Amino acid sequence: IAHPHPYSKKDLNHLMLFLSLKNKKDWNYTHPFVSFFSNIGSFALRITLVHPCTNKSSEPRLFIRSIKKEIFPLEKFTIHKDQEGIVSDLIKNKNNILIAGSTGSGKTSFLSSSLEHTKSDEHLIILEDTYEIQYQKSYHSRFLSKNEKKKTLKDFCSYALRMSPDRLVLGEMRSNEVIPFLLAMNTGHSGLISTVHANSAKDAIKRVSLLFSLYNSGQSLSFETIFKMCAQGVDYIIYLENKKIKEIIKVIGSNRESLLYEIII
Repeated sequence: IAHPHPYSKKDLNHLMLFLSLKNKKDWNYTHPFVSFFSNIGSFALRITLVHPCTNKSSEPRLFIRSIKKEIFPLEKFTIHKDQEGIVSDLIKNKNNILIAGSTGSGKTSFLSSSLEHTKSDEHLIILEDTYEIQYQKSYHSRFLSKNEKKKTLKDFCSYALRMSPDRLVLGEMRSNEVIPFLLAMNTGHSGLISTVHANSAKDAIKRVSLLFSLYNSGQSLSFETIFKMCAQGVDYIIYLENKKIKEIIKVIGSNRESLLYEIII
């Protein structure tokens, strides 16, 4: 809690311990960081707890993020009138898309808005670690990962590919789930969509390549090979800044570790 408050350190610790127990999360010295979705009253929230053992002052930290249940029209994210039609066509044509941006740039909200342009008879499989993606059409499956064996995003991603999905939607690429997701892109699957933290549209491919390189514990691959594989799998990258579309690029390929692309917007 960053703002001044009347609670003692002990009170805050008890409050956070109560939240973790209520939501069946282990929050302790061994598991100092936990994040989960919760409802408090009529508010849908994403709560992150940081254990006091992580800092010198032995103070717990509580971060609360409000989850918007409303699905905004795509025009809320556009600057130019033609952007909405471009994004809609990219979704309808089942391109493989990365939605990139910094924390708080609107990636998840934009993803939810984009999915409204999928066909109602398509079977979507949505993979998340916290329930954030809003999708109102009935024909979909949803998996929420847990910090348990065979229930991670990587496991669910592998399982999902056996369920003949028309589209696979991954809430965010940030760990080893990048491996089966990217491999799916490179084995003929289309309509795959995910978000990733990046500083620009073209930086997104390097970010995904780095994640793949870090978590690939199997076959030894050079970064250049991984970069080429990422560039071959991703069709378009949409970059958001301050909840607005700033860039859309079409990925053409790669030259060593340089991205070849066409600027759409």
